[in-house]
Amino acid sequence: MAHEIRSNDQVVLARTSAWHGLGVVVADQFSPAEALRLGKLDWTVEESTALTATFVEVDGGATRNVVETHKTLRRSDDKSVLATVGAGYTVVQNSTLADIAAAFNSTGQVKCETAGSLFGGCKVWFLLAGETVDVGKRGDLVNRYVMLHNAHDGTASLGGDIVTERVVCNNTYMGALAESARKGGSFFRFRHTKGVSIRIEDAKDALKAYSAQAARDDSAMQALASKRLTMAEIQSLWTEVLIAMDGPIALNPKSEQESTRRAKAIEEYAEMSRVFDSESRLFGATAWVAANAATHLIQHSRGRLKGDARVSADLFGSYADDKRIVMRAALATI
Repeated sequence: MAHEIRSNDQVVLARTSAWHGLGVVVADQFSPAEALRLGKLDWTVEESTALTATFVEVDGGATRNVVETHKTLRRSDDKSVLATVGAGYTVVQNSTLADIAAAFNSTGQVKCETAGSLFGGCKVWFLLAGETVDVGKRGDLVNRYVMLHNAHDGTASLGGDIVTERVVCNNTYMGALAESARKGGSFFRFRHTKGVSIRIEDAKDALKAYSAQAARDDSAMQALASKRLTMAEIQSLWTEVLIAMDGPIALNPKSEQESTRRAKAIEEYAEMSRVFDSESRLFGATAWVAANAATHLIQHSRGRLKGDARVSADLFGSYADDKRIVMRAALATI
């Protein structure tokens, strides 16, 4: 299928479907334990002991070989196969991710904004509600969350990150802005090796650093919002971002490829300028607004991904990486 939410996936959202416009809406935020039921995540990952390979012989017969170096993972509810992984791969269950989420604060009153799965259950996440920040003290609101995520197909580690959403344009950033130059601002990344089950408590402890990391994040956003840039500085920032994402832009194109690249860059400059002109009237001609013009381009105008595919790219893939490029460049201006 062209999209990532398959028939055995579910996305559940609190109060509104405005967060990426997807999912089943419920009346209010929900606990991590409730997320397992509401997000249809109340299944376990089952493991085979080995693999059996069947070979058809020339005479029509068949031979079977047992492969002990790998195993297959499947869902307990519908028995659909998630992946084939190495024998040493250690599963982290959805219920364990919920337990980690419940340790987000000492009161235990943890609430989820969204939860769900993609790729038939191969990727699972919980988005935990944080607080709202007024960047620049001019009504430019940013909602902050903690996202816990896990993969059941060997493609990604168990992880935890800060996610921020700028309300005015629905821009989403994966990873703390203040830490964008270092590990994407992750609380933790644990590979699915034998020791991952021992490190669950480490994951819970890592979440306790949220307040300190959120404070650094706030400081970075406010610094960007107070840094006024000239138009030349803004264009330099955008040029640096476009080159980092797509490569050099030829001033005097000598090939069709260079001409196409330059034409695309000119179109994207115009789009970023349009967004910047509109938002700078509200929030000022700052590094924060200039950076958001670039991230708006990435999230809303670049590529052909739509809906749930865009969610996957925003949170786990290329869009998230490109936005980190933007924030590294913007933070370098202050």
